Amino acid sequence: MSTDLPAFPATHTDPLTLHETADDPDALATYIDTMRERLAVGELDAADELELRALLGGALRMAGWFEDALAVLDDAAVLAGRAGDPVRAHTALIRLAHAHQWRGDFATSNEMFDGLLADAPQYSDRVRAFTLQHAGENAYDQQRFSLAAVYFSAALQLRQQDGAPEDEVESSRRAWARSTACIEPDHYP
Repeated sequence: MSTDLPAFPATHTDPLTLHETADDPDALATYIDTMRERLAVGELDAADELELRALLGGALRMAGWFEDALAVLDDAAVLAGRAGDPVRAHTALIRLAHAHQWRGDFATSNEMFDGLLADAPQYSDRVRAFTLQHAGENAYDQQRFSLAAVYFSAALQLRQQDGAPEDEVESSRRAWARSTACIEPDHYP
């Protein structure tokens, strides 16, 4: 990106919800303010604006500001579609569906993920794994643990084959383990 942006605040994945959580909520709020200011200045080329909107939308989602996140991510999806880059358009829609999921609008997120999963085979292993991972998170949030486990397992397999970064592989591995543990919880003494 040609504009100099601050680093995304440190996060961790909650082991029970599988949601990303800011380590420092104040740092996340400062990051959001900075990103909003950059977006308001304008004068960004399309690729830079798309990246800024993706980062800002993710930060807003994580902060729980879902209406703002949806607006920013919807604009990013439109911008990505206009750019004519199918991979960017696909990933922008994943981020938008993810915000609907966190908001609890599962009718919309399910419909979006159904379409994204149908389109995913035309993309690289990395993009397919990203799609499957997020579809798994969507299913997990609805306590559809068996379906989530299927998606996480497929994402894990693709990430291992593709030589994805270890943090991505481990994310899929932990999500698969958590979802499978939820299928048949151990209720025995």
